[in-house]
Amino acid sequence: MTPLQLKQKISRETTRFGIGGILLLISIGALFFHIVEWHTWFDSIYFVIMTMTTVGYGDIVPTSVIWKTLTIVFAMTWVPLFIFMAWFVVEQRITWLVKTYVKHHTTQMLRLENQVDEITEDVEQITEDVEQITEDVELMSEEEKLDQR
Repeated sequence: MTPLQLKQKISRETTRFGIGGILLLISIGALFFHIVEWHTWFDSIYFVIMTMTTVGYGDIVPTSVIWKTLTIVFAMTWVPLFIFMAWFVVEQRITWLVKTYVKHHTTQMLRLENQVDEITEDVEQITEDVEQITEDVELMSEEEKLDQR
């Protein structure tokens, strides 16, 4: 495995870890809230996502002491975990985008540098040709002057 392939594999695994972590947090949270309050699975998942993303519409609220306690613990521990996991995924994507951008523009810069080098060589050759022509014209002019005498 080449270093590039290894790097790509690590990046994919890191992204999977982040997304998997988010899904795991949502699943475990929904399981707890489904068991404690007997809400539907959809409502439990909805409540967990709204709490983890700190949106908290307030349409589903804890009613029992156990649920309120669990919600406090959940908000204080899982919200930071969710933010960390989401940051993990976003950081990987941003890193990939920046590296792709830099690689693309580096390639373009190298291509332009090569074109500038070719143009510089052409200009140097034209300069040499012009100098040679100037010398030839001067020689011809001197020969013509000598012929006229």
